[in-house]
Amino acid sequence: MLRAFVDFKPAQLIETKTETYVSFYCLNPFTRKLERKRIRLNYIHSKTERKKYGRLLSLEINEKLYRGWNPFVEEMESGGHVTITAAIDEFLKAKGKSCRPDSMRSYRSFCDALKGWLNNHGMEKLFCALFNKDLAAKYMGDVEIRGDVSNKTYNNNLAFNKTLFNYFIKRGYVKSNPFSSIEKKSEDEKTREIIPPTFRKRIAEYFIENDMYEYLIIMQLCYRLFVRPKEILMTRIGYIDFEENLLILPPEITKNHKKRILGVPAEIMSYLSTLRDYDPRLYIFSDGYKPGKVLKNTRDTARTWSDMRDALKLPKEFQFYSLKDTGITEMLEAGVPAKYVKELADHHSLEMTEKYTHRSDAKKILEYNKLEF
Repeated sequence: MLRAFVDFKPAQLIETKTETYVSFYCLNPFTRKLERKRIRLNYIHSKTERKKYGRLLSLEINEKLYRGWNPFVEEMESGGHVTITAAIDEFLKAKGKSCRPDSMRSYRSFCDALKGWLNNHGMEKLFCALFNKDLAAKYMGDVEIRGDVSNKTYNNNLAFNKTLFNYFIKRGYVKSNPFSSIEKKSEDEKTREIIPPTFRKRIAEYFIENDMYEYLIIMQLCYRLFVRPKEILMTRIGYIDFEENLLILPPEITKNHKKRILGVPAEIMSYLSTLRDYDPRLYIFSDGYKPGKVLKNTRDTARTWSDMRDALKLPKEFQFYSLKDTGITEMLEAGVPAKYVKELADHHSLEMTEKYTHRSDAKKILEYNKLEF
């Protein structure tokens, strides 16, 4: 029986100087456009057999088309009909079972950005399988032209979306990663500066005058024990060994997911000892930088640092993380072997630690450089 509405163009054998193929058009139900499909036949070496097979194949395809067959539907993988917004929600739900809270905040932020972009372009119901390289490039292009996005933020966004679509591949929602061919942008070198002792003294006096002794302890943990800001805020009272003067950070809060055992200097331990009778489940630095149940955000510590820097009119290159850079550099200058500094700083490799030695090397060379022109 002839179909009332023909949503295809019949298959036919096409021969050119370089190749032979069967070509036909069919309505893609997802884009609602007639799109071409080609079946190349050059793998058949005999030209006669190639033409013979091509004619038979065309007849077979046309018969199937008239019966209602649609190659786009057939090619769609089992999960290909899932909308991208639903798949994103599924991704977040799956990650929420195993990821740390700070990681989930980043995931939600990137997911919200992508979903917002889809909504703004009327694609909130787009099937995962139809999010192609062109759409990925357009999305990253729109990310790039935002005035407040640095190259590092751009690269983080790109890395996340590659991770997201790799998850979709495993779930069978897409066949390939549309972000895989998009290149990262070059990032400028870090603009942090080492903080000299005279400036550190001014900073300490500022927090003492403003009755923020707890923040001084946070600074000391970064400067003397090289504990990262996120790790500091995630540290609970129960991680303190009051008898051995140790701070034991479990793998679930460290950046490298390795247990860290840190000997605590007397100046820091004098404060931590006052927490001996507190509930061990409390975070050491919560609201107001006092012990509490609420996990503080690193944006709060960064804001406190920024307020201090503005009040003292210090250079922007003096960042909170400069404390760790300063501590590592001064420890190396004091002659502590790099391999020990590496362990304390929780670096992946010795090469990462040795990046800090160029300052001390330069100073030592200068002491001996008495040459005159």
